[in-house]
Order: sequence, then C-alpha cells, then structure tokens
Amino acid sequence: MAPEKVLEEIQSMMSHVWWSGGEKKMGWNMLPWDRLCYSKGMGGLGIRDLRLFNVALLGRQVWRLINCRDTLCYKVLSAK
Repeated sequence: MAPEKVLEEIQSMMSHVWWSGGEKKMGWNMLPWDRLCYSKGMGGLGIRDLRLFNVALLGRQVWRLINCRDTLCYKVLSAK
C-alpha cells in the first residue's frame, strides 16, 4: 500500500474519534466480550467463546476415551 493511502486510511479512522470532556470516545459502539460471542443475528460478532469451546472439545475427548477403547490414545493413557 502506498504511503499516501496509509495516511488517508489513518486520517479516515481518526475522523471517527473525538474528545468529549477529557474522555476519549470512539465513533462506534464498544461491546463487552461476552456480548461479542453472541451470534450476528443476536447483535454480536459471532466470535466463538474459546473457554466453552475448549470444554466441549474436552468432553468429546472423554466420551471417545470411554466409548472407543481400541484407539491409540486410549491404549497410551490406560497404560499410564
């Protein structure tokens, strides 16, 4: 990207920022993290909640260890 374009882009982004009462405010709404994890249809950004996703993956792994006893992972863990 040309330096002129970068400067224009920065100026455009800065035009969305203004100062009010000594407090910096953005031209767009800031959402709390848990709200960002909502689906787009519910007003969020559809970002996956990594903590819940990790718990789901761990639960799936436990289920596979219980039900699939012929896997290499089960054999290694049961040998320990």
